[in-house]
Amino acid sequence: MERYVGKLLLATAVVHLVVGGAAAAGPLAAVGRAGVVNAVEPHPGRMAAVWFMLFGILLGLLGRLTDWAQAERGRLPASLGWGLLGLGALGAALMPASGFWLALPQGLLALRAARLPEA
Repeated sequence: MERYVGKLLLATAVVHLVVGGAAAAGPLAAVGRAGVVNAVEPHPGRMAAVWFMLFGILLGLLGRLTDWAQAERGRLPASLGWGLLGLGALGAALMPASGFWLALPQGLLALRAARLPEA
């Protein structure tokens, strides 16, 4: 089976970081102007921007780890698929106009990769 899940997670992370960097350029620049260290709280805009960007980095790390795990083991743990489905469903319910919907097909692909050994 082709290793799509990790690559899709990594692609989602790149889009997340690009969109986040563009949409939150002002708050991120304000963090830089404030010296970075202890420059986020109590500013809600800065907090949201930093969390958005850090989530993108974490998503990229998850994508890389997922691709490696599937290459090494030939399949993925089902918990990854269920976790992505849960994250996507909760995130989409809380914020329907968001990219959380992308986690749903990725979760289904991860579940498929958990059941089918790589040929």
